[in-house]
Amino acid sequence: MFYYDPGKEIFENTNQMSLDLRVYTELKIPGYVRDNVVVRDKGYGNYDINIYQNVSYNGKFTNIAGALNKGNLNLYDMNLLNPPHDNVFAWFQLEDLKEQSLREIEAAGKEMFFSGGTREQATEALQGLEENVKYVFYATLDKMVDYNEFVKFKKEKNSYANWCAVYTGGRIQNLGIECELLRSCNLGWDTKEYPEMIIWNHDEETQPLENKIENTEVMQTHFESMLRYMGEQESFLKMMNETSEIYKEAAEYIEENGMLIYGYSGIAKKEELLKMNEWSEIYAIEVSELR
Repeated sequence: MFYYDPGKEIFENTNQMSLDLRVYTELKIPGYVRDNVVVRDKGYGNYDINIYQNVSYNGKFTNIAGALNKGNLNLYDMNLLNPPHDNVFAWFQLEDLKEQSLREIEAAGKEMFFSGGTREQATEALQGLEENVKYVFYATLDKMVDYNEFVKFKKEKNSYANWCAVYTGGRIQNLGIECELLRSCNLGWDTKEYPEMIIWNHDEETQPLENKIENTEVMQTHFESMLRYMGEQESFLKMMNETSEIYKEAAEYIEENGMLIYGYSGIAKKEELLKMNEWSEIYAIEVSELR
């Protein structure tokens, strides 16, 4: 039997799990992208694993150690690789009303399933945050917008948006893309099969990349490539207790329908979050502690 080999060298300076985790964490875990996995092969499908954090937002670096034994992953802190809960954005289970605004939906008496509760409760939670502490936030847009409109909004406002959630058809999956140049990456991959899968390579200049990150066509290609790549990594997904169908179906939907943005994530402090919460474009904001 062949087990997932995290240390398999698939390109120069690139092992299997580093690339898999790079794509997976950008798609699903805003604020916690990881692409540096060091592997020690113990033989017979057993590996020691260290996942390193290369960029910090608060001066702290959280590296994760663990073991992979015959396809079963055990990390000493599994929580770091847990995506945010399904209803962290208020559009959860309201996808069939995506042509409307959430305020209109709320006013019509439709039940909301937002993890932050009502807008008033979400605002009270923001008011109770500690001063001068950075948080990971998840801002729900009142209206779903196309990527061009989202980029315009992001440029006009000091939105602190690092990642945006893209509607992928059917039930909200909270899959998305980084919408800022946060870190370069020295990984290799099949660029013909998966064009633009990693936007910022280590040796690229940043200015042309600024144009890329604002280009809908480029970023849709980026998203589709990540989805198609992840949809083919069945051994990795099995290790993460997932299946490939949502990624394959999402890729097909985006190819046919383009990208609608329903929320975004970033890092900000209480004062900044309270200002953002007043914008008409924002329905509500949920936060979590920055680890």
